[in-house]
Amino acid sequence: MAKRIILLNKLDNTIGPVKIALWADVPVNRQAAFASPGLKSVWAGASQAENDAIAAGQVTELVTWVLPTFNATIQDLSQLAQDKWQQFQDQITNNTIMFKPGTYFDGTWHPS
Repeated sequence: MAKRIILLNKLDNTIGPVKIALWADVPVNRQAAFASPGLKSVWAGASQAENDAIAAGQVTELVTWVLPTFNATIQDLSQLAQDKWQQFQDQITNNTIMFKPGTYFDGTWHPS
């Protein structure tokens, strides 16, 4: 299974905000819109094949934070990260608006 969530900062004895990278698979018919030659992951540990998939638009990356509540456990943090990934994957899979230069919002999105 491909990576979905990558921790970008160290966890210590206290659970605080965690910076993560989320990787979502891009539907084949939308990959050209996500493609960008030379694009690579912010995660230095990404393999050449993983960076190639990002550059080709097969995978897209979102860097975000997980903000656990007071007294959260590692399991709580894990679930928050998984929920964020699922929301991101759903957004990439289901969003039919192509955000290209010239796309605008006036109460409704208008693709260029």
